[in-house]
Amino acid sequence: SGLDTAIATNAWCQRNDITTGRDYLLCWFASAVQQPRQPLPGLALYSPEQGKCGKSTLSELCELLVNSPLIQKMKGNTLSSGFTGNLDTAVFVIIEELNLNAKAEMATEMKRRLTSAMLESERKKQDAHLVNHFGKYIHTSNDVGFIPFTHGDDRLVGWQVPTLTNVIPNMRQLLAAEAPAIRHKLESYCLPVESAGRSFLPILSTELKRQALLELAADIPPWLLDLMLLSGEQTREKTAAELAAMVQTRKVSYQRVSKHLRLDATRELLSNQGYSLAFEERKNKHRDTVTTFTITKA
Repeated sequence: SGLDTAIATNAWCQRNDITTGRDYLLCWFASAVQQPRQPLPGLALYSPEQGKCGKSTLSELCELLVNSPLIQKMKGNTLSSGFTGNLDTAVFVIIEELNLNAKAEMATEMKRRLTSAMLESERKKQDAHLVNHFGKYIHTSNDVGFIPFTHGDDRLVGWQVPTLTNVIPNMRQLLAAEAPAIRHKLESYCLPVESAGRSFLPILSTELKRQALLELAADIPPWLLDLMLLSGEQTREKTAAELAAMVQTRKVSYQRVSKHLRLDATRELLSNQGYSLAFEERKNKHRDTVTTFTITKA
């Protein structure tokens, strides 16, 4: 699969006997079933072809493993509207052919959902309130540009699904017949003892993600890419490309959710390029620490 190469070079996978894409996905689903509170990477399945690649098979499997409202299909305006209450009870959230880069707030909300144990739930004509969040996200797309890959992000695992050479007829009926056995296997699967980090499974550096980030970075100076990597969390308000343009045009206010910011290294890098860095911190409505950076030309 498109995961095998990345798995072969991932130390956590090798320590825990995960050697193929099949092993990784089996562990992903078993973790979702056995420990729903544990965050997992979002899965992004890409194929440039319509049909005959099996992208929808994973979502069909989810529908057979759990019943509504434990599985939900995300509608186009859910993330941008802020009314996400219909996802409150979902264990699996299926996103089919939805451009998560269409609006900045969609990608931002998606990333927050991939790591937050509690979220603010809001429905029309109802007050917002905090709820436990168990959602595990599967995004399928025929356009790689729909997947919200960004520099410094560690939430999504995306890969290209190859075209099937032998299409299996009546796949859904076969899955339905095997669903009880699959459910039993997931419930009895022996999960690794150690977690890979804030997400139970590691975020794999796949070839699809590498190529997508290279295209994103095509017009960004190398030292700015270094700055983004040093700065930890991806910004909520600005994309990587916007950060580059902002520094280059001296429009220098820049907000970022900051958990792992390496300030000394960032200051040194900026100083070497003739810039200085100042910052202040505040709490946003999600209780995250948001740092406002001021980057000025020395």
